Amino acid sequence: MLGETLGEALNEVTDREKLQREIRLLGQTIQANASAIASKVMSDEDRQSLQRQMTVRMAHQNLLQHRLDRLSRGEEDRSRRNLR
Repeated sequence: MLGETLGEALNEVTDREKLQREIRLLGQTIQANASAIASKVMSDEDRQSLQRQMTVRMAHQNLLQHRLDRLSRGEEDRSRRNLR
């Protein structure tokens, strides 16, 4: 039983780290997209296409952040139960 709990905890740490990394990378990509959109060199068609991609990335980032928040709350709840 303890092994299962430890294994679950390690998996959650790994999942949390993966989510944090993905959120950070999406943020960097979104920032780069915003800079590109501000560029005067880009055509209007390309700018619109990039804006649509950016919107999708922002929604994806938001969903990942919610998943990370839920995972973190679950860890806090388990820690409280283990302290009792």
